[in-house]
Amino acid sequence: MVDQASVNGRGTARAPGSSSAGYDGVAEFVDDLASLAELQAALAAMDFRDAARKSAVPIALTVLGLTAVVASVPVALLGAGWLLASALKIHLGWAMLLTAGAAMALGGLVAGLGGTRLSHSFDSFRRSRKQLWLNLAWIRAVLITSARPHARRRV
Repeated sequence: MVDQASVNGRGTARAPGSSSAGYDGVAEFVDDLASLAELQAALAAMDFRDAARKSAVPIALTVLGLTAVVASVPVALLGAGWLLASALKIHLGWAMLLTAGAAMALGGLVAGLGGTRLSHSFDSFRRSRKQLWLNLAWIRAVLITSARPHARRRV
């Protein structure tokens, strides 16, 4: 059996007890892990590009909404506050607070809409996460199955 060619095409088969057979198996496993890590990184990069493309509009909406909230506070306090105070015949301070609250609520609504759409733009990372779990399961399976024959030989 020792003199037969290996099925995987990587040369001749090693004797099970020889030390080079163990080193070759470890080297192949490390090479497979490196290839797996490269593929996982490439998949994550693709998912990041997809997420960035999908999140451009929600980010813009969120920024616009937050800008409106911040910019509308002084305008709301001065402009609408004066009008509300004169129309309702209330104190100017209360009128400005009511107006600013309404403007911030509207801006918060716009920012909230953008934020909810932003959370869905990262759904493309599901495939990276799924593939990572599959790869980890494969590594566990390889480690478990490679440990079993060694344990049997020692007994």
